[in-house]
Amino acid sequence: MRENDDMEFVACMKVAADLYGRAELSKEALKMFFMLLQPYTIRQVKNALQRHMAESPYMPKPSDI
Repeated sequence: MRENDDMEFVACMKVAADLYGRAELSKEALKMFFMLLQPYTIRQVKNALQRHMAESPYMPKPSDI
């Protein structure tokens, strides 16, 4: 991901937290997620996040994506 993908990424993670009934992730957690997933495009991250949400009852961790 590129730095300009951060707002779209944060929006996706907020949706995930809502769907899983979890509190919003902290800024620090979102930064760590973003850093760990930077090797991938925003499209790849969104697709992987969608697949995870379709298959798992648990809030994803970076390694799940």
